[in-house]
Amino acid sequence: MKGLNKEKKEFLGKFISGWGRDIAIVILSSILIPYFLTFFQSKKEEKIEYNRNIDALNSIVIGTSRDWIESNFGKPTFVNTFTQTVSDDETMAIDGMELTEQIYNVDNIAILFAYFSDDMLEAYYVTICNEEAIGEIFLPEPYASSLNIGALGEIDYKAIHGEPISAMFNASTNGSTIYEETYDFGKMFNWYTIQFIVHDFGLNLSNWGQTKDGKNVLGDEEVNSEKFPWLAQYEGTLPSRENFKPNTFGVIGSKCSSSYIFGEIANVYSNYDFLSFYYTFLDSEVENDSV
Repeated sequence: MKGLNKEKKEFLGKFISGWGRDIAIVILSSILIPYFLTFFQSKKEEKIEYNRNIDALNSIVIGTSRDWIESNFGKPTFVNTFTQTVSDDETMAIDGMELTEQIYNVDNIAILFAYFSDDMLEAYYVTICNEEAIGEIFLPEPYASSLNIGALGEIDYKAIHGEPISAMFNASTNGSTIYEETYDFGKMFNWYTIQFIVHDFGLNLSNWGQTKDGKNVLGDEEVNSEKFPWLAQYEGTLPSRENFKPNTFGVIGSKCSSSYIFGEIANVYSNYDFLSFYYTFLDSEVENDSV
């Protein structure tokens, strides 16, 4: 640049500097724009898939085919076949019916338990596992209208219309805990059993095991020690029903024994390291809580 005066040198330096800056902007743009386009397209596709899974979960009813379940949720993560035993008071359930239990992780949104006989759905449970799904997973019609309830994550036990025919709390030796209430109702000569459950592998909607509100389910009219005396030993352990939210609902058709199927879920806890099995599908925060 010898021979150039000071003003020309400053002008040429600014020109080269600006030109270099423009080149850098072009290069960065060529890298970042495709990245952001890919990122937003991926998020859009994730939302579409999320909405598809929510719609599918809300479309399940007793009598749904196994093919439909697998076409929407893929292959199950766990399969077990058993023959149910029916007690004398379960007059509509079929003693000796073979059922296949299939468990699905629905894209970390929920866990689906499905029970099939001859490739037709006879009972199912849905457990919410993701905060994003609060208020979006519903007990479908015709079941919901009889109990006058809303979506998982929003309803508490106090809001369920009617009184439970059974209530159970179980704290097993492997550290798992379950609270369950069972309701029955008839519809068009078919009798369905509905269960509302708090599973410890599902979304913790009530800070269960972390805080106590000074009340208890046994203090409520619907659930008390006279109706369910075996719960008395857990006084002070369970929240009051208006502060206790189920993270699971189950729909059991008339051919099935609700007590036997619920027992099979307990067997999965005991025999297949249930918590470890499912924590692999949940986020790291839940995994840390399980330690």
